[in-house]
Amino acid sequence: MVLSMTRVSRVLTGVGLFLVSASSLLLMGEQPKVEVPPPVVPTGASSDSTAFLKAAQEAEALRVTRRVSEADFVRMAKEEKTVILDARSRAHFDRLRIKGSKSLPYTEMAEATLRRLIPDTSTKILIYCRNNLPDEPAFVGDPGSLFPAEFDPPKFPSAGLNIPTYITLYIYGYRNVWELDPVVVPGKSVIEFESGSPGVKPAAAAVLEEFRSQVRTGTWKEDWPDGKGGVEVREVTAEIWTDAFQAAIVKYGKLEIPGRKEPYYLDAPLVLGSRQSIKAAPDAEIRLKPGVNSCMVRNRNIRDFSDRPVPDDLASDNDLEVEGGIWTTLAVGVPSQNGNRAGRSDAAKTVPNCNGTLLFSNVRRLVVKNLVIRRCRSFGVHLGNVNQFHVEGIRFEENGRDGVHVNGPARYGVIRGISGVTHDDLVALNAWEWRNYTPTFGPIQDVLVEKVTGAPAGSKATDAIRLLPGVKRFSNGNTLACPISDVVLSDLTDIREFKLYDQPNLEVGRDKDFSVEVGRLERVLMKQLRFTRPGVVQIAADVEGLSIEDVDLQFMPEPAYKLVEMGPMSATYRHGPDPARWVEIFSPDRDVTVKGFKLEAVRVNQRPVPDTATLVQTKDQKVNPDYPKSTPQGGKGRVRWEK
Repeated sequence: MVLSMTRVSRVLTGVGLFLVSASSLLLMGEQPKVEVPPPVVPTGASSDSTAFLKAAQEAEALRVTRRVSEADFVRMAKEEKTVILDARSRAHFDRLRIKGSKSLPYTEMAEATLRRLIPDTSTKILIYCRNNLPDEPAFVGDPGSLFPAEFDPPKFPSAGLNIPTYITLYIYGYRNVWELDPVVVPGKSVIEFESGSPGVKPAAAAVLEEFRSQVRTGTWKEDWPDGKGGVEVREVTAEIWTDAFQAAIVKYGKLEIPGRKEPYYLDAPLVLGSRQSIKAAPDAEIRLKPGVNSCMVRNRNIRDFSDRPVPDDLASDNDLEVEGGIWTTLAVGVPSQNGNRAGRSDAAKTVPNCNGTLLFSNVRRLVVKNLVIRRCRSFGVHLGNVNQFHVEGIRFEENGRDGVHVNGPARYGVIRGISGVTHDDLVALNAWEWRNYTPTFGPIQDVLVEKVTGAPAGSKATDAIRLLPGVKRFSNGNTLACPISDVVLSDLTDIREFKLYDQPNLEVGRDKDFSVEVGRLERVLMKQLRFTRPGVVQIAADVEGLSIEDVDLQFMPEPAYKLVEMGPMSATYRHGPDPARWVEIFSPDRDVTVKGFKLEAVRVNQRPVPDTATLVQTKDQKVNPDYPKSTPQGGKGRVRWEK
């Protein structure tokens, strides 16, 4: 039965009037006449409240004389025949406790449990509770709690666990009980604290111990930063964990890697199938052994579609997750890369054109989160042919190429919380791609990119976000449109370049690998952009429906500064002094069209810009008659801005 809002309102109003009337009677000293029946005392009751209240009064008379200071608590704990008793839940006990405590949750106190833990009732017992700890949360290890984890109910002195614990111990005949009186701060108190399950190995370590026999030891040389900008060569003898880790994944469907001082080395990628996961402690460092030249983690069913479109009915790996850890391929720099230049599918390059430290292609429902990628030469997180993916909380430390790199087809993705130093794009959505960097091509749509932060000023980071559409031509002559649509870029700080432009393959040869046409971008929103130094949105693609709004320029721009540049581009890459080897980077002879463009709500040091059009530049290309005496070469491309 569904109540109408009118009826609900009437019900609430009636309740309110009843409460007001009752309050008025009490305030005027008038008591409503209510007939109260005499209490019924059951016979043979299992609980005796009269006896409890009598014992509580006796216990309280003793308790008020047995409350001790921190110093006395420490002194008494060292005395013989003394037990520190913790009556909180086992989850709280494992999280943090006074060192040497014994656990017996209050709800489990009974004559049998107390006699087993403390057989002699004359034993000196020291007790403490949650109220003695200022930052002790109410809910620990209880995901099914009625309250969210961040909710911490207040601690009332009258409801402190010490009180019923003392009374219960008194009832069971323990009279030598002493209670910690003050609130103490762990780490700042003379009382020593500890955590963890006493005498029990962490679950992750216990599982790995099962496969310890598959850990191999080897010796090799590796380059490592010397702390002065150079490289030192180390001879390393270390454990190779690839087989043990993979065995745990196969048997249990998940791998947990505990933290430790030494790194875990891999000499091949870890392979995940459907519903399998890896979770590493934040301080667990996983290194790729020098010379492997592969990715570090990948999914099982990577397929090569570099020569044809991805079929719609392709079977995929589903529900994969990688969380935590510090992942490194030891690429100290150029040329010192420890033989780990590419993030291949495996050492044999079974599936060509892959290039990721963490590599996932042909996956549905993927999560990669809360990890560090350190000193890798390949893309940090390389995704392709992915549907429903979530990449969050990734920090890059001197990554040699792109950070999060997505190739088409891709749909329904979130890329969030990306930061650090990369020496190419921090985030790249490349529907079309240079053929030597992806096994798949196709549209990218329905993607949110947010909370991305460029590197601090002075670093050599690229600080760029790329959107690369195009049209792929396969070797048989067939073509595939690779547009990018319905993308939101939000809450971005110090991204110095937004690259919305065409770019032929400079490695294979621009005449051998290029987009058949200028790519197309549709319905792209950029908002909440912050710049503490100059940045630019470069548009050299066909774009329809691009909106840029809520922009903070937190610096004083030069008079000629432009936030948005529209039009075909030209730049020269110089291979040495011979102009015959110089290469045009962009596509300066192609026309581009921009429709439905908006730039709104721009501020310079908190002051609104009255005319945002002054921050937009349109530019046609012209052939440079002086080339190669001066560069760039220029071209014939034009821009059409349809306002």
